[in-house]
Amino acid sequence: MALRAAFLLLLTASSAFAQPRGPRQGGNGPGGRRGPPPSALSACQGQSAGASCSFDSPRGTESGACYDVGGGQIACIPADAPRPPRRAEPAPVASALPAVSAGPEAGAVAISNSALVPLEAKPAPVQPPASAPFPWTGLLAGIGGAAGLFALWKQSNQPPTAPVAPTAPKPRGTIIPDLPDSVPTKLLAPAPAEPPPASVTAPIGELAKTFKIVREIGMGGMGVVYEAIDLKLDRRVALKKLRAEIGQSASGRERFLTEAKTVAKLQHQNIVTIHGIIEDQKDVYLVFEYVDGETLDSMIARQKRLTGAEAMTVLQGVADAVDYAHEQKIIHRDLKPANIMIDRAGRAKVMDFGIAHQAKLTISQLTMAAAYGTLAYMPPEQELGKAVRESDVYAFAALTYESLTGSLPFPGPNFHLQKEAMSFTRPSYTFPPLAPSLDPVFERAFQVEPKKRHQTTGDFVRSLQTALASA
Repeated sequence: MALRAAFLLLLTASSAFAQPRGPRQGGNGPGGRRGPPPSALSACQGQSAGASCSFDSPRGTESGACYDVGGGQIACIPADAPRPPRRAEPAPVASALPAVSAGPEAGAVAISNSALVPLEAKPAPVQPPASAPFPWTGLLAGIGGAAGLFALWKQSNQPPTAPVAPTAPKPRGTIIPDLPDSVPTKLLAPAPAEPPPASVTAPIGELAKTFKIVREIGMGGMGVVYEAIDLKLDRRVALKKLRAEIGQSASGRERFLTEAKTVAKLQHQNIVTIHGIIEDQKDVYLVFEYVDGETLDSMIARQKRLTGAEAMTVLQGVADAVDYAHEQKIIHRDLKPANIMIDRAGRAKVMDFGIAHQAKLTISQLTMAAAYGTLAYMPPEQELGKAVRESDVYAFAALTYESLTGSLPFPGPNFHLQKEAMSFTRPSYTFPPLAPSLDPVFERAFQVEPKKRHQTTGDFVRSLQTALASA
């Protein structure tokens, strides 16, 4: 309402300035011109407008017709002179015409074809034009209205002094009651987390007497992983509850357990140790060494890319673990940054040797799904169902490329075609570019034929070290 009132005041002020100020006055007659000579006026005395007339002028005797020249006067206008305009408001003769006397020497005016012009005599003094009074009232009202508008604008642009309610839309299907202003925000508890699916719940029954669950670490294709305390040995462990599909088939369950028992025999400082395998009715649990640290995948995401020295510290331990497993006739089949842990001391530890592949194979046979590893890292022959020692070398080179450049060598989606064509960006063309000496190392590692690659991960790391040293 205040804004509307101020706006009306402003309109009132503007209308005051727009009022007419009356006709403009100038000269000694209407329109600012001097009137006709007395002889032209006397020639039409007693005559009506339009009557024929004649009068003496400096040019001689001129003939014409009588016309109304305003102010109640009729004058004789020559036939070749312009006709005077009709006057809307007649003005008194005394105010429109100066006092003149007969004869040109007394200031007579000659009427020509163009206008009324004075001759030799000087014109009579001009009366100052009357002016309308200045609209002070309208000006003051306009100033007041403008001040009111400015005050309202300034008030509307002030920051709010009280908390403003959030404007984000409420989630669909969730009803949030309006709370009084007196309720402190800190008393509002966060929404409870959704419970995990029934197939990955924490161990219960007899198993719960042996392990105390601390927290859920993560969930993957094999199942859910918990940080737990082994109550009997008083040590932290990683307890992995495998997906229910693994225990549905007796033959599939047996193959998986055989693979897990084989991997449990691997004892290497760069391999996560399997402490035990537990069968609890239809469920299967694996008890792993607990590694306090982060995955290589998480490290790459945090740092974007690793320096040559950082990469070599991690990769040397991974290469030692893979070569050791190959000597024990075990192929990993799913090497990737997410399966490599880096502990607090910076030591790399490889997880899930052969187990992840065997678990996926068992699940695929029950669910009719493809038994693939991770397409971005696996070699072309593994996509076709064949895995050899050089397959792990290929995957190891792919994760090394990602560690150094921050991107995948074969990003997909047509993974197989890219690998068959060896269509990857050479390290020297990445941004920022790496040393050109690294290009031939990865070109050999990504060969389509397994026998053309480095034969071991150790061979690949040594070639990489040589290239980095010569950069």
